Amino acid sequence: MKSIEDILSNNKKSYIQFSRTQYICANILSKNIGIKISASAIQYNNNILTVLTSPIIKTEIHIQENIILKEMKENGIVVSTIF
Repeated sequence: MKSIEDILSNNKKSYIQFSRTQYICANILSKNIGIKISASAIQYNNNILTVLTSPIIKTEIHIQENIILKEMKENGIVVSTIF
């Protein structure tokens, strides 16, 4: 049986990695569309990136989608779809 300390340490690593992914995605998006996007507005799960913003910002993201996906791939983040 795993100890509570082991479980918490494993979850901490996942949380740190997840936060890092959110931060990198937010920076790439902000840089390419010229509008600041918070890391808390990013959800990344199963290679699907969901951006919790207004439709106008999402439209701008889709206009720049090829550039954004290429830059994310260069940073080690594989994204198949942006919503």
